[in-house]
This record gives sequence, structure tokens and C-alpha cells, in this order.
Amino acid sequence: MRIATLIVFVFALLYLLLSPPIIPQIGEPYPSQSGDMGRLTGQPQGIYFTNLNQKAVNDFYQENFSRSPFLNIPLFTQKIDYQPKEYSKEILNDNASELTSFLTEFSHPMRESIIINGFGEVGSGKKIQFTPENDKEYNLRITLYYIESPIWARILVLIGIFMLTPIILRRIYESVKCMILTIQQ
Repeated sequence: MRIATLIVFVFALLYLLLSPPIIPQIGEPYPSQSGDMGRLTGQPQGIYFTNLNQKAVNDFYQENFSRSPFLNIPLFTQKIDYQPKEYSKEILNDNASELTSFLTEFSHPMRESIIINGFGEVGSGKKIQFTPENDKEYNLRITLYYIESPIWARILVLIGIFMLTPIILRRIYESVKCMILTIQQ
């Protein structure tokens, strides 16, 4: 049992220490103005303009953010779709929540996340045109945020999990055993 626990601990530790995936860029980033980005804890990576729709943008980031650069190891990637009007102010600490059409997070649990704040697609299917350059028009403006947990916090949480799990399981076992004995009497 101890050997199996040690093996699981080593694999979990390797998962936490893997280098993060390269942050995918959907195009050339545009310089941001001081008011363009919210005051999120993570690092704003840039503003992108594209003619892709929301599904294509999410598919692009899901595909390109789901593997580690080390041996192309697949990472468990959790996709979270937030209600943009309700959560953009809470998550991004952004006062321009009316400028959010969709808000999606791709997360590697206990590691890093990217948050995609998209604006341009309106619920009725109407598109908003952006012209960041004189001769090009785009349908979607994407602001990309990157959040990474410190390695020391990852390791501390992992050690806590491995220390507390046997204690909790032992307590559950004792409770079930006591309940079974009570029922048998």
C-alpha cells in the first residue's frame, strides 16, 4: 500500500512540476490601451481580433492548451463557460462587463488557467465589426488572461492531500464499521 501511495505521489508531483503549455496565440496581438484590460490577478497576454466564431475560438484554445511541451504529454484540461454578464466583473474585476459576449476558462487543475474574454457576437447572431487597422474588419475581439499558481503552493497542497487522505479514510472506515455493528445489534 505504501509503495502504491508513493508511486501516485511521484506521478502527481511530476504533473505539478511539468512546464506549462505555450500560450496559444490566435493571431497577432494588438497593443492594449490602459483601459482595455481588467485588473485580473493573472497576466493579460494580449488582445486579438479574429473572424472566427466563439466555438472555433474555444476549439482552438482547447486543442492548443491541452498538452505539455515536455514530450507532448496530454494534460487534463477543464473547460468552464461562465455567464458573461454575471461573472466578467467578478472574475476579471472589469467594469466593462457589457463588453463581454462570452467568458471561457481552460484550466489545468492545481496548475494554470487561461481565461478568454470575447466580445463581438451578440445573442441574436448579430455581429459587431471592429476595425483595429484601416483596411481590415473583424467580428470578434478576444482578450486573453493567463493565471498560474506558484509551484510552492502546488506542492504544499499536494502534501496536504496526501497527509490528510489516510486520516479521513480511516475515520470513514471507523464510522461505517461502527454503524454496521450498531445495525447488527
